[in-house]
Amino acid sequence: MDVGISRVNRYVPWLTLPHAVWARAWGERAKEGVTSRAVANFDEDALTMAVDAASPIADGARAIFLASTSAPLIEGSPAARVAGALGLDEVHTVDFGGSQRAAGDAAILAVDAVRAGRGPIVVVASDTRIAEPGSRFEPTWNDGALAFRVEANAGIAARVVAMASVSDPVAVAWRADGERFVTSDESRAGSDALKSATQAALKLAGVGSVKTIGWTELPAWLARAERGETVAAVATGDGATVVVLESVKPLPLSALRSPKPLTDYNDYARRRGLIGTALVGPVVSSVLERQEAASLISLAGGRCRSCGQTQYPRSVRCVKCHALATQDAARVAREGRVFTYTVDSLFDGWEKETVMAVVDLDDGARVYVQITDVTPSEVAVGLRVRLTYRRLHHADGKPLYYWKARPE
Repeated sequence: MDVGISRVNRYVPWLTLPHAVWARAWGERAKEGVTSRAVANFDEDALTMAVDAASPIADGARAIFLASTSAPLIEGSPAARVAGALGLDEVHTVDFGGSQRAAGDAAILAVDAVRAGRGPIVVVASDTRIAEPGSRFEPTWNDGALAFRVEANAGIAARVVAMASVSDPVAVAWRADGERFVTSDESRAGSDALKSATQAALKLAGVGSVKTIGWTELPAWLARAERGETVAAVATGDGATVVVLESVKPLPLSALRSPKPLTDYNDYARRRGLIGTALVGPVVSSVLERQEAASLISLAGGRCRSCGQTQYPRSVRCVKCHALATQDAARVAREGRVFTYTVDSLFDGWEKETVMAVVDLDDGARVYVQITDVTPSEVAVGLRVRLTYRRLHHADGKPLYYWKARPE
């Protein structure tokens, strides 16, 4: 039985921090070859980006494996919340963390599980690691997420040839409980340790000379690799993991939206919570959250058995044919067009101007949501948007999430 990767999707935040902006803020000389880094917006974190990355490839998945060292919850499963936002019921969810090797660990265990008949599995690696302000890592650590689907036989684009993992008890990067910033061993010994771990993992996997890539390079390799071409996907951190892949067929690389460069370092610092205070909102009781989970987390509405109209939220009476008690639960579409909108300058949020819109979804449902990742001048009636799961605020010590819309 061949097991491999059948589908892949990446999510890269809209905002970027140009290296020149960072260097100017810290009085540093701009480094050659470093242009910019992707920056998560104020309402994004590892959980929300994981939902965006996994959404197009998660249909019918039996498990969600989430790998992250910057998940928004230490206790309380982000993977379970991701599965809920994807509308997946009764699936196995696992959170992987502890080191940057987590993505490779998740991939290896996903392959083992699929071979045991428990697939397909969607693996998501998502991170918003925060380096100490002014450190050499701050302008280079990108925020983003990668999702890939592991299954057997039919439809795979890359077959798993071999895999191995080795551990190292001496950490190269670490963040203790209660600490905000990642500390990293900048010595040559730390770099050599990662190289040695990679070579040991390759040897354990039984492969000799082979090209190595990081997991973030996987979508580009899958798009251009010729049939039979082999590569080793490597993840390092307290050791290394290696998954050797052989290309079966190319996977098209989805286009990314043009980024918006930030022009002020303080804007970056504010959006990442380095200055200012976190937005705190009303507490939602756990009883209400559980009762409304399908609606608030999975965005489940209703579909009328009489006329087929989809609506959100689900109600007793159909908005089209007015039939009573004919609504079956139905997850609404994720794409649509702006029907009308308003720009609010008084809303107590992170942005100076907040865009609220009525969106007509492609299945006929209509939702009222905030539009994010946009400047107000870009919004127009008819604008194509996609629903995106975002953080609203913190309340009672936990982040609260709901759906917004962003331009496609």
